[in-house]
Amino acid sequence: MVSDMYPHFQPICLDVRLELQEYVQRFPPYSDFNVWNMMGWASQERRSYSFLNDNLVIRSWDCYDNRYAYSVLGASRIDDTLRELCHNITWLELIPEIVVRSISDRRHFTIEEDPDNHDYILSMEKLINLSGNSLYSIRVEVSRFAKYYPDHRIKFLDFNNIQDRSDIIKTTKLWCAMKGLSESGTQSEVDGIGSFMQYAGFFRYVSLGLYLGKKMIGFTINEVVNDNIAITHFGISDLTYEGSSRYLAHTTAKILNQLGCIYLNYEQDMGIPGLKRAKLAYRPVSFLKKYKIRIID
Repeated sequence: MVSDMYPHFQPICLDVRLELQEYVQRFPPYSDFNVWNMMGWASQERRSYSFLNDNLVIRSWDCYDNRYAYSVLGASRIDDTLRELCHNITWLELIPEIVVRSISDRRHFTIEEDPDNHDYILSMEKLINLSGNSLYSIRVEVSRFAKYYPDHRIKFLDFNNIQDRSDIIKTTKLWCAMKGLSESGTQSEVDGIGSFMQYAGFFRYVSLGLYLGKKMIGFTINEVVNDNIAITHFGISDLTYEGSSRYLAHTTAKILNQLGCIYLNYEQDMGIPGLKRAKLAYRPVSFLKKYKIRIID
């Protein structure tokens, strides 16, 4: 039983990593409650945590709406927990399906599915074999990249290596420029990836770089969460090299599969149309669904 802290919140930091990991491992690997994910953004004072009725409550700063968003993970006294949280919070967001299933009486709550924030669950076997008509376009992109750039190489990245870190930051800035991100948006991405690299040694990470000669044209940062599933936290590539993104995802799947992973959490699309199309093209085998909840007055 976790000691209740609510309404007080604490920073998500190394001191509480093991406590949080032990807790979230009871549940499906939702990206929003992944400890490395939370720590990576918490360093920018974006996330903090509390416990209420043995449920984990996460408070996240929404810089776009200039407000805090609240979510909860757990299965203990959920109706009471939601009522107490909703006293001061209009909507609870990013609520995992396992929480919704634990509600005893749904008549007291408005529950809305939030497809923009569902986690995509992909099959490693599909990512590796790329067989069938449904994956034809991706298969063509992967094959075309290998044909056009026969001198490419894949490298395991070490975040303790200064050159590897420099390559990642440089590639990230280039990707942000190609996406048209503002200076503050670019800095946010760079800071986020920097935080992930800072904490990587405390997690089972696998990071791969795609190179042409000495130039990095893409990278992925992944975490082996348990015996059969991994999460891709970042996947970035230079879009001027046709097929580089698909090729990198395909190769990453091969490596993760060799480590025993059979599924990949490809995280959410956040309602971005291009990102949604790109993720759906991998033909996910399932989703970790999330919801918005408010109490009915």
